[in-house]
Amino acid sequence: NAHPYATPVIGWPADLQRLTVEDAMDYFRTYYSPSNCQMILVGDIKSSEVERLAKQYFAAWKSQSIPRLQVTMDLEQSGERRRAVEFDAEPKVSVAWSTVALGDKDQAALELLGRVLGGLESSRLDQSIVQGERIASYVSASQTSMRYGGWFTVQSAPLGEHTNAELESAFGREIARIQESGVTPEELERAKVQT
Repeated sequence: NAHPYATPVIGWPADLQRLTVEDAMDYFRTYYSPSNCQMILVGDIKSSEVERLAKQYFAAWKSQSIPRLQVTMDLEQSGERRRAVEFDAEPKVSVAWSTVALGDKDQAALELLGRVLGGLESSRLDQSIVQGERIASYVSASQTSMRYGGWFTVQSAPLGEHTNAELESAFGREIARIQESGVTPEELERAKVQT
């Protein structure tokens, strides 16, 4: 909840309502600098014309040091968190576990695990709960790694009268099988081919 990924991109409405024009200008003067921007040019361009326009419009814009943003990390999760969101729509269950940040040595293994578990039509959960038991309309599993952390997600939607609880139980069964027996060489090869 304190983690930056929990913050809306534009900010919280209450914070935006408190901001003044001077606050916005201070932020602009602090963070909008050539040392904190990128320019991407695409298409049929002439480098000499780009250079001329860049000098015309940006020559007065001076580089400056940018203060390092303070990032508040979430407290370590010590137990399960659950949220039920109810509205007029088809049910869906999504289960996520905190995992590793971008570039971590375990990132690739978790990405492959996502494909083995629910990222392919031949994946374990697709074979068992979509094609076999026919209790889910779809299933997916994936690893997401970002700068400040990551998460592994398994999600699905129940088919017909089946429930989210049944799906969650099936997720647990397949994860336990992988923990006990690992993955087969064939599963691993299929997952690698999809990379």
